[in-house]
This record gives sequence, C-alpha cells and structure tokens, in this order.
Amino acid sequence: MLLQSSSEYREVAAAGPYGVKSLPPAGENAVGVVSGEKTFCLGVEIDPKGLQPGELVLFSSGGAKITLTRDGKIQMEGQVFINGAEQ
Repeated sequence: MLLQSSSEYREVAAAGPYGVKSLPPAGENAVGVVSGEKTFCLGVEIDPKGLQPGELVLFSSGGAKITLTRDGKIQMEGQVFINGAEQ
C-alpha cells in the first residue's frame, strides 16, 4: 500500500479491528500515522450518506454489500454463496 501526503510512504501497514481485513483501492483518501519507523493506514475516508445513526455497511468494490440496519434487519446485495454454492 502507498500513502502519499507532503511525503510519500511505501509499504504502509494497515490497521483495523480484529477479524476485519481490507485493502482499499488505489486513490482512496486515507488517514495515516507514523509511529517510530513504521507507517500505518488507519482507514479511508467514508461517505455516510444514506446511513442512519447506529448502522453498519460492509461493501466491496465489486458491488457486494451487507447492511446492518438500526431496526435489526440485515440487507444483502450481490450474488449469495454459502459453502461455495450459489443460492
């Protein structure tokens, strides 16, 4: 991953919550921090448009999306596979 500001940082490590992995596409606006000799990407800028307080969306650049709504619903968009079989 490459992080660029007034300086350019290469081989930037990603940081995030345990159990969640992501690799942002090139060109995303990121928040980074330099700690000692290591540089970390803490996350990318998000657009909360369409979200209500307390909601969570997981999405990919390919169009898959899971929304956890504040009223307890789970909304899924995209192809659904369970144990490798399309549903």
